[in-house]
Amino acid sequence: MLKFKADRVEELDEVNGATVLVTDHKAYAAVDLKNGTEVNDDLKNKIEEKVKESDTSVGKVYVSEDPDFSTQMKDYADRIKAGEPAEGFFDEFSDAVRRVFPSA
Repeated sequence: MLKFKADRVEELDEVNGATVLVTDHKAYAAVDLKNGTEVNDDLKNKIEEKVKESDTSVGKVYVSEDPDFSTQMKDYADRIKAGEPAEGFFDEFSDAVRRVFPSA
């Protein structure tokens, strides 16, 4: 089951917007960063902390600033919010995650 969580990540000064989907104790965070900001280990750690604050079941957080991945994640989150069952697009979501995070 996919869950949508992003409010805490969007509290960070470096982040303009975020989409976070959680499944099987893993979170996938697609972030839109403020101009001049790059994802580094410090920012990844901050994002991971925020995600884990909002969902204590999360063990691992994957972070991407890839614009295509962000677009896909926003689409999935919108579909979840609209009440569409996640099972309907779970394979599509899994493919997107494997493409961006091959080791996930």
